[in-house]
Amino acid sequence: MDSNHETMCRAAVPGGWLVHLLYRSGATGIAMVFYPDFKRKWDGKSPSWNSSPALGERSEQARRCGATQLRLRARLSDMAEASLACVKAEFAVTLGYIRQDIRWLLDHDSGLNYTIGLLIGCGCEMLAAYAGDKRRLGEKVFAKLLPAGDWQMLADRLYTALRDGLAPGFDTKHLFVDGHEHQIFLSSRGYGGLQFVKDGDRVGLLIGLRPIAEALCVKIDEFEAILAHDAEARQRFVAARQRPAILDAAEAGAWCRLMKSIGIQ
Repeated sequence: MDSNHETMCRAAVPGGWLVHLLYRSGATGIAMVFYPDFKRKWDGKSPSWNSSPALGERSEQARRCGATQLRLRARLSDMAEASLACVKAEFAVTLGYIRQDIRWLLDHDSGLNYTIGLLIGCGCEMLAAYAGDKRRLGEKVFAKLLPAGDWQMLADRLYTALRDGLAPGFDTKHLFVDGHEHQIFLSSRGYGGLQFVKDGDRVGLLIGLRPIAEALCVKIDEFEAILAHDAEARQRFVAARQRPAILDAAEAGAWCRLMKSIGIQ
């Protein structure tokens, strides 16, 4: 379909096509419409309205279109009723994976501190986005995982040093306070929280990841419970999904060739 702002997918249904649009003009969103085409002549381009069918054909098309739309409305109603199941499936492969991985790494005393730190950062950003924060400010969620008081005052800086340091920097950032630089250390073993440690002549900060990671898993549990009974929360969850990566013509050609090479048309 000719457009500067829409990405279209279509599927053949009785009497025509079910068309799914992802539009990005202004606000991003999706739409689904039915396009009648009983002879399946539409090639996916913008339809031409210059030629019209004969009167008898128009009457038959109108009758069949009406019946198809009734069936389509019933199908869409079934899809709406199944929306909770769809959200559960999406949750399982997003926040569900994060929670699962964190608990496995902690239960097996893995000592994989960077991995757990990155999972905490991912989980915080996802929870922020699913709550409606378009900027995906994970530090707001991270603050709620820290002890009350001065530690929460430092939440933004600690989150940036942890999350942004590990990805893309591959190391925790140092903190610069009153002319002195302080190293951040990570540990997922034991139940110690945030504590200062001596680093030679300097003072470093040891972040005990276990209590933070466990608190994040509790937040994920709570959000999962909200999704089960709150339709608006489910809508925000779906709307917060990352935009798809749209392949250009050359990339799409490579994709199709790879699929065809294993027998998928």
